[in-house]
Amino acid sequence: MNNMFTLDSGEVYFYEKRRLDAYIQERNIDYVVILKSQIIKDHKWNNFCRVPEFFYNNIANMYPIIFTSSKNDIFIYEVKKIPHSSN
Repeated sequence: MNNMFTLDSGEVYFYEKRRLDAYIQERNIDYVVILKSQIIKDHKWNNFCRVPEFFYNNIANMYPIIFTSSKNDIFIYEVKKIPHSSN
């Protein structure tokens, strides 16, 4: 089973990119799913059912998107590290 993004606390949403990547890699998370309807302004964020823009922007800038729904409202980013093969 693939590892999905789970939260220990809400502060992870506001980690800087390097810390966010370390958090994801330490937990062996493979994918992050973001629904467009969940993205809100950072200052309005108050629960885990919503995604602050800061978090969304970090994920979108750091990892490849592997799926976008036909309505452009669901985004799946692949965050797992793929080991480099030694040739």
